[in-house]
Amino acid sequence: MTLSEDEQERLDGIETSLLAEDPGFARTLDLVAGKRVLQQRIRIADYGFWVGLAVTIIGAAAAQGALSIGTLISCYGLGLLVWSLVTLFRCRGALPDSLSLRAKRRGAP
Repeated sequence: MTLSEDEQERLDGIETSLLAEDPGFARTLDLVAGKRVLQQRIRIADYGFWVGLAVTIIGAAAAQGALSIGTLISCYGLGLLVWSLVTLFRCRGALPDSLSLRAKRRGAP
């Protein structure tokens, strides 16, 4: 729905007064920046998943005992896997389907 010129001018006045009075609060209302941050967190968690999986496999292959370096590396990789999965589920639940990375890859608007 488009706004009339009078309504648009009124909205612009509200935005500029909000930016002048409380710029910190105005930044929290910036939805585009919030979506960008969520998408960035999803990408980082996605890469963290694959790195964690590789580190877990490499650590498991290098483990020769219960208290070896390979075991510690494998535990670090498992921790990275858990962190990335929790982050992915939390962030993907916060994004609408139309803005998710998977929808963008498919060519959805």
